[in-house]
Amino acid sequence: MSCGVSRHKPLQIKQSENEFFKVNIGHAIKNDTITGWIKKEEEIGIYTRNYSDNDTLNLYSKPTKNSNIKSKITKYIPDLFTIIDCEKDCLLVKLKTKNGIYSGWIEPKMQCANPYTICN
Repeated sequence: MSCGVSRHKPLQIKQSENEFFKVNIGHAIKNDTITGWIKKEEEIGIYTRNYSDNDTLNLYSKPTKNSNIKSKITKYIPDLFTIIDCEKDCLLVKLKTKNGIYSGWIEPKMQCANPYTICN
């Protein structure tokens, strides 16, 4: 079961345990993947898809849209959100900014691995 950072991406998180992610890493030239464990680091992250003022990014308290919303982000933040954990297709993320710390679960449709593609 995929955990997050979905299908079109070079890195797919399959599982989370303690300080490690089990991942599939895609190789664009060979068109194959390698599976292995990598240490959770600040640089393993995701961008968001709330590009316009009409798109609100909700950070949830649990990995479901039925849980409480911890934060509502109405302005696009172009920074990388660090992935802390994953469950199902949701990602637990954290971002430190000059305005504070944002953390919570991001639903799959708001995740974007490559902001240059606008994740369409």
